[in-house]
Amino acid sequence: MLHRRSLVMAALAACMADPLHAAGTLRVGVPGDVVDDFLRFLQSRDVASLEHFDGANSRRDVMELAWLLREVKRQPQAPDVQLVRINSYERLLAEVRDGNIDVIGTSAWLADLETLGSGSVTISAAMIPKGSFVVGVYTSPRNEAALRVRGIGQLRGLRFVSNSGWTLDWATLRKLGIDPAFDIKTWGQMVDVVDAGRADVLLAPFQPTTNAMELRFEGKTLVPIDGIAVALDGSRHLASSKRSAQGQWVASKVFPSLAAQAKNGALRRAYEECGFINARTRSWTVF
Repeated sequence: MLHRRSLVMAALAACMADPLHAAGTLRVGVPGDVVDDFLRFLQSRDVASLEHFDGANSRRDVMELAWLLREVKRQPQAPDVQLVRINSYERLLAEVRDGNIDVIGTSAWLADLETLGSGSVTISAAMIPKGSFVVGVYTSPRNEAALRVRGIGQLRGLRFVSNSGWTLDWATLRKLGIDPAFDIKTWGQMVDVVDAGRADVLLAPFQPTTNAMELRFEGKTLVPIDGIAVALDGSRHLASSKRSAQGQWVASKVFPSLAAQAKNGALRRAYEECGFINARTRSWTVF
């Protein structure tokens, strides 16, 4: 087992490991692109010392993982950490339900977590309260027709790509009268089809990258359609497994800290710093 050393080294050594391994290590399930950007965001810093969540490579899911690992590392006798790459949202939830990972490293919709059963997982206090998840409509900077869209009628004429496993995203689009043209299961492939022009747009949290709030992924760049946003009606939470000792440890030691920081406003400030809650979009029309 890895001796307690810097989290970056532990993560790099563990990324390719099988999720079933010796007890005593905290297995955190997280999409691979989030792992990569988290390591770039953290660089040589000690995760336990983090006080702010802005900067290069920060975004909502990176901030959530950094916040979780910071709180883990600040606990007395904190366990070693293994970051388990799981790119499918549905599989991530199944693995924490079955106890193959101890905790999910990025937030999930409450409606989805509740389907896992109260006997399988402990759900944290809300990371993002209901009504607070407002996202941009992102397109290629070369898609001039999409960039001119301003109203809901025009928005309905665009080819959306989404993931039917993201139940709130999918339901929100359908409620707006939008039938997604593509149902794709991984984030990277979604960005690819928009960049290639096969789809026009996707929903994504606003990015802190530049004043243009560009979304950058593996050499591709998408931009939000100016002046419009979409609200997803649900709350997002972390969840730990009741079927593992380490999952129960997270629920008893780390989740109470989350609840306290959500109550005192520290968690909201972290979401502001990473750009998810973005002052530049306050006057935009929200559908």
